[in-house]
Amino acid sequence: MTARRRIFESVFPSPGTKSLPTPQATPLIGAGSFAASSGGSSQEDDQQSVQEERTWHHATEYLSVPNKAIAIGQTLDHLGVLPAKWTKEPPQIAVRAIQRICDPTLVTNVSGKKLYSWYLQEISRHYLQHEMPLILAYLKGTGPITFVLQLLRNVKDFYLTPWSSIAALLGTTGDSSLDVRHLQRFLLSLFSTSLVESSFDHKLEADIFDLVSAFFDLSQASSNDRAEDDMQIDGSTYHHQKLMELLREVDDAGLGGFGTQKILAEVMDEILGLFVEKNYESAWGSPSSIPAELSEWIESSFVPLVVEALACLRSIGSSTRASTHVSEQDITDWKERAVYELGSLRLKQLFELIVSWDDSRGAIEDLKHYLTHNNARAHVITQFSEELSRRLLQPGASTSQILDLYIRLIQAFTILDPRGVLLDRIARPVRRYLREREDTIKLIVSGLLSDPSDESTNDPLAILAVKLQEAAQISNDEDDVDIDWDDPNWVPNPIDAEPEYKVLKLSDVIGHLISLFETRDVFVKEFQNILGERLLQFKDDYEAEIRLLELLKIRFGDTPLQACEVMLKDISDSARIDAWVRREQNGEQTSRISTKVLSRLFWPALHTEAFKLPPEITELQKAYSAGFEKYKTSRKLTWLDVLGDVTVELELEDRTIEEVVKTPQAAVIYAFTHESNTPISKTAAQLVEELEMDEDIVENCLLFWVGKLVLIKSNSSYSVLERLPSAALQDTSIGEASKSSTIAAAAAVASATAAAAPVSALRSEEDIAEEKMQVYWQFIVGMLTNQGAMPLPRIVMMLKLAMAGGFPYSNEELRVFLDKRVDTGKLELAGGNYKLVKGAV
Repeated sequence: MTARRRIFESVFPSPGTKSLPTPQATPLIGAGSFAASSGGSSQEDDQQSVQEERTWHHATEYLSVPNKAIAIGQTLDHLGVLPAKWTKEPPQIAVRAIQRICDPTLVTNVSGKKLYSWYLQEISRHYLQHEMPLILAYLKGTGPITFVLQLLRNVKDFYLTPWSSIAALLGTTGDSSLDVRHLQRFLLSLFSTSLVESSFDHKLEADIFDLVSAFFDLSQASSNDRAEDDMQIDGSTYHHQKLMELLREVDDAGLGGFGTQKILAEVMDEILGLFVEKNYESAWGSPSSIPAELSEWIESSFVPLVVEALACLRSIGSSTRASTHVSEQDITDWKERAVYELGSLRLKQLFELIVSWDDSRGAIEDLKHYLTHNNARAHVITQFSEELSRRLLQPGASTSQILDLYIRLIQAFTILDPRGVLLDRIARPVRRYLREREDTIKLIVSGLLSDPSDESTNDPLAILAVKLQEAAQISNDEDDVDIDWDDPNWVPNPIDAEPEYKVLKLSDVIGHLISLFETRDVFVKEFQNILGERLLQFKDDYEAEIRLLELLKIRFGDTPLQACEVMLKDISDSARIDAWVRREQNGEQTSRISTKVLSRLFWPALHTEAFKLPPEITELQKAYSAGFEKYKTSRKLTWLDVLGDVTVELELEDRTIEEVVKTPQAAVIYAFTHESNTPISKTAAQLVEELEMDEDIVENCLLFWVGKLVLIKSNSSYSVLERLPSAALQDTSIGEASKSSTIAAAAAVASATAAAAPVSALRSEEDIAEEKMQVYWQFIVGMLTNQGAMPLPRIVMMLKLAMAGGFPYSNEELRVFLDKRVDTGKLELAGGNYKLVKGAV
């Protein structure tokens, strides 16, 4: 026997312990089970014992329960009826017997308590043997729970009827054992205990949930089971009636106590969340009226239903009688619960809300109410940080996408938490990830240079130009912190702020983006590089660049941006010099060329690669230089040929092409110029030698013209494509196989366009560092030649001793440089020592 079973039978004895009614003919000698000897053996004592046995027999005979189930089937139509002896008044002999037993004025060996205990054992035996197996078997099926409830109600009435009849007739005896309420509480305990391990609670909860959700129109409840008489009733009214009928049946069965109340509370809690999700999942409008609407719904619909449901659960057999009174605090708690459910919904949607900002402003306002709950802030930080890492901070996401969402994140969380603690903690992985992206600064500056009035732009970072203008009148010093000693409204940092947390006085988008970098000098330097790229472009209007520089001067001051000022001044001066030279020479040559004269010391490092230009361009440069020297008598021009823009017009057999290209691209295509009818074919190596141009630049230019369908590659040679493949196919009779080959070749040519990127005007920092490191390479070669293999620390030490002014690079920088020489085969790395490869240097 299991421990659970032993505990159960200690309260509700098994059928083997049943006490049968005492027979009417009782021997004179010996005592029955409920009669006790008075200690004497006189005839008077024996007669008293016999009388007590007969009294007990008459009482228990009336109260005994038939040894069979009340319900002989599994449907309501087959429920049994009460025994005939219980359908009319109890016989007088049973009444007198029970009255004698329960009369406290008579000195007997039995009492009402013993009779009550006997009856509890009797009904427990009958219920466990006949009724509970039937109920448990039915609960394993899929039938409605109403059968079980009606069966329990009939069983309860079956057990209460005889005891109620006796208690009504003998209510004046003064014996509390006859109180029917005691028996009702016992039956409730008997029923609820027997159903603990069954599916009764689950089925009841499911039925209540279906009816409540249908009442609030939260489910697609079918009306197929509705009777014809009910088809005219409104849906909500119908489900309301069915819910109240179900709860009254639960109460009639004696189960309307704490257990059912708990189930009802759990259902209403789930309904609250379901109502919020269905009605407000996509309601993101601002200002948000959802909290007010939820408050109204709680008072007008939710609370009245709860009160009416509790009114149905008033079983006097329950030890915890339900109350129909709902306090103001209960209503307040439900409203807070509704706000919590709304916040939980918004937290699940938070990533989509950030992506959809600012159309989702109202939903962010809803989430703000959620943050007032305990541990809500920590929950937001944990859950949203994980979602950001999973959905955004991935190699597949472009830097532009990450920056766009970060900007939206800043705006949304400024509304959500004006103090900025949540943003500070959530944005840290995003900021760290953006610092690692090489193109972050370039994209930020490009966004700042966008035209705010251009509505056709598709750049998601164009909003930065708008935000910069909005903050133009406010100074934002990176060292300004949130501590103002003379501010009477100062408040300490929130309790969940990190130790290094610092709030900028101006917590705007631009401030957050600039603070991505260790110092503002990094930002200013990159801005100078990008500004240089844009100023060297082939255009006449630089209003966007001038506007951005003025706005950044408000934020950073004039000194950090002095070089940028000089760069802009060079461009404006160049226009004036250009106009003077043209006017002075008044010739056609100078009108075909314009220049931008740069102050070398204030511009970023520029590409200065020289190559052989076409004679026409060389003549134009000489003429222009002569005019400039008249204007600036003490200065001469140094031409940066690789940075120039040239308008090229190409006349081919079937088309004319006009392109604005870089000078190297113009020089490469000019090399294919010919006056004869014989097309020229050249290899990349031939062009490198002829133009004295870097091989990489030549390859880049060739790919550019191949992408433009001006050149075509055959094996390793390039030639001019005088006629496009489609035109050639129309004029000549070529076999189908040849046609396919030609078309495929054209497609391959077109796919190469992306590889032909234009030459950048500025030299990369890597190129500059490589060039400077070459100075020290000769010393390293000499050391390794004279002293053999050396470890990195010793090479650094020797360089610091040998070089005047010391060695300016760190060990890691030198390691990167030497590892490149290992990759190119000039050095070997063995056992941590670098050594020269024989014949490689």
